[in-house]
Amino acid sequence: MTAPGRRSRNVGITMAGYAAGALAAPLLAAALLPAHSYRWIYVIGAIPALILIPIAWRVMPDTSRQTREVTAPEVTVSGDGVPVDTHGGSAKVDGLRQLFAPGVRAATLLFWVMSFCGLLLVFGISTWLPTIMQTAGYSLGSSLLQTAAMWVGAGVGMIVGGRVADTLGPKPVVTAAFLIGCVSLIIMSINPSIVVLFLLMFVSGVGFIGAQVLTNAYIVTAYPEHLRGPAIGWALSIGRLGAIVGPLLGGVILSSGLHVEWNVYAFAIPAAIGAVATLLVPAVIRSRNATTTEPSRQAV
Repeated sequence: MTAPGRRSRNVGITMAGYAAGALAAPLLAAALLPAHSYRWIYVIGAIPALILIPIAWRVMPDTSRQTREVTAPEVTVSGDGVPVDTHGGSAKVDGLRQLFAPGVRAATLLFWVMSFCGLLLVFGISTWLPTIMQTAGYSLGSSLLQTAAMWVGAGVGMIVGGRVADTLGPKPVVTAAFLIGCVSLIIMSINPSIVVLFLLMFVSGVGFIGAQVLTNAYIVTAYPEHLRGPAIGWALSIGRLGAIVGPLLGGVILSSGLHVEWNVYAFAIPAAIGAVATLLVPAVIRSRNATTTEPSRQAV
């Protein structure tokens, strides 16, 4: 259980492991390609998983066993009077309905937009960035190192952004992250010097990849406890549609013959939309708090 004042920080620290793995991929590719087959990247990448899976099996707690040992499940009564079984049951049935209850509906939709835009950016840009930069005239090695710079920025953004979000709140941090990513992409389209380009790659990683991770932390802190599970689950499910659209979008533009800068514009627009959606959430949350009461617990 995470203390309320450390939720964003802990989410950022945890997800920094994702950024570290993503950073290792372009560095490994830059060391191996084109002298060796790309298949070695997959072989080497599988080794940590083979080592860590047995360790995780032994070390990680079995939460399902803890749940089965609960003899008298509690029921949360939401502000609109709907009983919610906190151990499953009606929570699974009513979760989506409660996310669209009056005063919460708009927040839910805005978080879905943020998650869609965030994962579109993460998967779209990380998939096509080396190809985009090669199309712009950079070598394979330089393109891979630029991708590595982006993931370094992502890791820094996750850790530092999480700490700042715990102090200032996630809303301004997520908004700033989306805007930073948007502005960085636009500046990239004007062919800056190589030093500035690497700096922009770093900053863009802080922005659009950090934005997605901190969006998850925002959702966790925005909803009451009994809605956090359904809220983050549905937001990430909708976000996966963005994860599909992002790579498709980059592929369509690259194959269309349009100038490479159109790839930049195509991804800058979702970043701007994500920033606007984030700005609109706080009023919705205040409206929700004004129209609902604090959940109370009753024993069955």
